[in-house]
Amino acid sequence: MKNDYFKGGMNVTDVESLDRSLKLKQFIRAHNSNHIISKIQAIISTKSSHGNHIHQEYPNATEEESICKSAQETLSIIITEKLTRIFCGRNVKAIKI
Repeated sequence: MKNDYFKGGMNVTDVESLDRSLKLKQFIRAHNSNHIISKIQAIISTKSSHGNHIHQEYPNATEEESICKSAQETLSIIITEKLTRIFCGRNVKAIKI
């Protein structure tokens, strides 16, 4: 559906990518605030309300809350893709999501 018309697509927005990007943005914005949502996300992400709860990788994404889960999975996807590009196809262990 997201392909151009000449490739048989409908040239529409990739809804999954849009959903992931919005949830990741909310996750990062809440991290930078003093709002209660930031504390909830910290507890869910690290089992502690103190310290940095945004990490490079989340080998086990939380199942407790959908925004945290999506953001953690998206960060892991981005990091894995970046590492794959840096190492030009060398055997990089993919993170299962």
